Amino acid sequence: MAVLALSCAIVGLRVWSDIPVDGSIDAGTDVGRAFLYSGFSSDERQGDVTFAWINGTRAEMLIPRRSRRDAVIDIVCEPHLPTPGAAQQLSASLNGTVLGTVTLKDGWQHVELPRRAGPGRSASTS
Repeated sequence: MAVLALSCAIVGLRVWSDIPVDGSIDAGTDVGRAFLYSGFSSDERQGDVTFAWINGTRAEMLIPRRSRRDAVIDIVCEPHLPTPGAAQQLSASLNGTVLGTVTLKDGWQHVELPRRAGPGRSASTS
């Protein structure tokens, strides 16, 4: 029984130390590839910027995080627009809850969407 308890403690400590409080994922790298669940093309590079295009209209990624407190989902993206002046919509959801929808213009841009801890969830670090 002591060996089982010690094994569980070691696994728990390992998981706790490997999952960041606030994670960051670079979608265009080998390390980031592990978190791209579905809908992404291969990794690409444009100068110092690494990225992966979304195939179709939907993509999913896993975001490991050790905290339930409020946070900001920070997305750096560039839409593929067919004509000058065109726009594209980006909607993001987390665990089935829509965080927001924004209109993207031409070029690289920075989108920030708040993630609230919500009722029944702890707002402190767990």
